[in-house]
Amino acid sequence: EGIRCESECSITGGHLIAGDGGRNTGSGITIEGGTVTIDTLDTSASDVGIDVADGYVHLVEWNVDMAHRSYGIELSNDANAIIRDMPGYTSSGAYDGFGDGTLLWGSSGTPNLAVSVEEQFTESTITVTDLVGASIGGASVQAHGFSEITNPSGDATLPLLTSGSFVEAEDPASGMGSSATDCHCSRNRRLDNPCWSGCPIGQW
Repeated sequence: EGIRCESECSITGGHLIAGDGGRNTGSGITIEGGTVTIDTLDTSASDVGIDVADGYVHLVEWNVDMAHRSYGIELSNDANAIIRDMPGYTSSGAYDGFGDGTLLWGSSGTPNLAVSVEEQFTESTITVTDLVGASIGGASVQAHGFSEITNPSGDATLPLLTSGSFVEAEDPASGMGSSATDCHCSRNRRLDNPCWSGCPIGQW
């Protein structure tokens, strides 16, 4: 196998290249009770790319050099995976993703998934304003563990779910923060200021 992250293991970083793990057996990375939070993960050629037996994986980007044999990602039991950008094709087998866990994912392609609970992200532009409607540039916004900084027009792009996403915003200039605790941010719905102070408004 390539990398194993077991109970109480925690791996964080910017870029991780997982070993091939063997063509007929093994995985690029196996998570069994640990947590893996990586900006970019590269896997290649192993039987399974990411095997989450128990635990959690959070990726901004996942790259597959050579397709995996059985599954790109396999999720067992109550395992969880959040991948902002995964390849549309990860496996030469039946499925790109398979298992009983939960997968929140985004992709410019159309991966073939057979996962108990899965939902696709849509990259969505939000606008952060103050209570009088003035745009707030330089604000930190977060959703699903991903963070972005708003541009001078108050805009930022985050991965959101059509079923609703919890969004937090903080203005570093004032130190004030707000969260959409009672609001589900979904595409094609305008959020108004009564929802929360400093609420993003626009098309979600």
